[in-house]
Amino acid sequence: MGCLASEKFEGVFEGIGQIPSNEIPSWGLSATAVSHVKGKEKSYKLADTAGLYLLINPQGHRYWRFNYRFDGKFWIVAES
Repeated sequence: MGCLASEKFEGVFEGIGQIPSNEIPSWGLSATAVSHVKGKEKSYKLADTAGLYLLINPQGHRYWRFNYRFDGKFWIVAES
């Protein structure tokens, strides 16, 4: 079916720049969309591309998150 992310991208962070351009969707969150998000009753996510998303909490604070798998384990990189 396919190879593991560790085989395909040869690492966690250095491999991110090696993703073939035909596998990255051309759409994503615009700066305008990010600046206009508002908090809701519960936290929610806005998807960007390739595992990157924006987490918005009820107070309206925004947090970038990146989901990936490495050696068969699920990981999240967080940036606030």
